[in-house]
Amino acid sequence: PRAISPARRWPLFRQCVAGEMDFVMDVAEIIKRINAEAAPKPAPQPATKPAQEKTEKPQDDESGPEIEAVKPPSPEQAERAWDELILPDSVKLELQTIQGVLEDPVGFREAWGDKVGLPKGMILTGPPGTGKTTIAKALAASAGYSFYTVSPADAKSMWHGKGEKQVKKIYATARQNAPAIVFWDEMDAVASKRTDGPGSSQAHNSLVNQILQEIDGFETSDQVVFTAAATNRPDMLDDAIRSRLNYQIEVPLPIPAAREAMIKLYMGAFLARCAVPLEDLVARTEGMSGRDIKNLAQAIAFAATGNKTTAVTEKEVEQ
Repeated sequence: PRAISPARRWPLFRQCVAGEMDFVMDVAEIIKRINAEAAPKPAPQPATKPAQEKTEKPQDDESGPEIEAVKPPSPEQAERAWDELILPDSVKLELQTIQGVLEDPVGFREAWGDKVGLPKGMILTGPPGTGKTTIAKALAASAGYSFYTVSPADAKSMWHGKGEKQVKKIYATARQNAPAIVFWDEMDAVASKRTDGPGSSQAHNSLVNQILQEIDGFETSDQVVFTAAATNRPDMLDDAIRSRLNYQIEVPLPIPAAREAMIKLYMGAFLARCAVPLEDLVARTEGMSGRDIKNLAQAIAFAATGNKTTAVTEKEVEQ
């Protein structure tokens, strides 16, 4: 064969080497694919749900229950407040005396001296349904005071949170809108007697102490914050609470004359269509509270509606 000239020998050598390298790379790629197909396949993984964001449990609101004020009424509403309450004259007189002091606290101090001091509050006692809450609202309406109610549900929440902070907030709000009345419904649920020793509740004792401190607090202010409480069990209240709220007024079950007035109030719209005489209704409602008589009037109306009649017979009253 002819000899390859030196000028062409090196380029041909490079082409041969490059061709060999491409062949080796192709063979390596083929071997890699064969091994991959022969290898055992991994078990399929179960589908996973996308991770959900963790939400923190909301913290208990330490700010306490939101207490809404009842704005002072118009003069006409205030004038009707006592007229719409069916109470013994002695009870109404006590309440109107307190109203007079609340309306003119400066005059009371000037007449009797600072040492006598203003009344800090009152306790309304009596069976359920006798109108204790309505009485407290009427007192606020007549005296022109803002009215703040602490319900049993609000009081219960104090056992599960920062009770002292909640009490402070209630009275701070009342002072900002003074003159005001803070009304504790079923106060025995939150201010029962404090105890010492084994089994005593430090949280309860601290809560009662805070209430006492807030009741005393208004003496240093020109704006009056009066505390009213309702309870069916005054014997369960802490002695210091009863001492601070030293005006205890019993609201009894209505006597016959009061029951007659309540029947006329709640059943007046259909009393003329009632076949049962008024005196019989008064006798049948013995032992009932004002709320019971109102509920009775509603039950009679529902029964007559169900019987598709506007006349009230013995049947509807019995139902």
